[in-house]
Amino acid sequence: METFMPCPKQTNTSVRNRLGKTAEEIIDSGYVAPAVSSAGNSVAPVTVFLDGAHIRCRPEYQKRHLDVVVGKVESAQMCRRFGLVQQAAQSPSRQLRHDLKAIGWNGDSPVTVISDGEPALPNLVRLAVGGPARHIHDWWHISVRVKHVENAVIGLVQAKNFPGIPELFERPAERLRWYLWHEKARAATTDL
Repeated sequence: METFMPCPKQTNTSVRNRLGKTAEEIIDSGYVAPAVSSAGNSVAPVTVFLDGAHIRCRPEYQKRHLDVVVGKVESAQMCRRFGLVQQAAQSPSRQLRHDLKAIGWNGDSPVTVISDGEPALPNLVRLAVGGPARHIHDWWHISVRVKHVENAVIGLVQAKNFPGIPELFERPAERLRWYLWHEKARAATTDL
């Protein structure tokens, strides 16, 4: 956790408390309003967590590579985990729609997708729900991308005949994760 969290010495409790505080701020700000269906009944939002992987076949079996999608569909009442191989499934979106309906999704509930940023994953959910779905990049994958920036800067300043001042490159790269974690997008953009 120390590698990917913006502050040293993180524990599960501090991460949970931070997320709880952020959730309360979002609710207090009125950013999230309870959804209401056309019939006037309140509907619970549904969250779909997705991650995908490309699995290469072994050299002696060069006929089939696999794109695997695993995830969890969650509502306030229950959650359901699933996995599918897109090439083998008759209809991946139909299978996901079945999982959504199994947890009580009625077609009017707002759907949020949390994934690694691969466009195919939220598109799979949009096909399943037959409409829009809000997409959020998960923190772990954002942090991994920030690590790539940090490594690039380290390599740049260690290069022979580096013409710049190393501190002018290293400090902004070190602060980038902290800015993103604390919702300071403008400062992060400036440092980038």
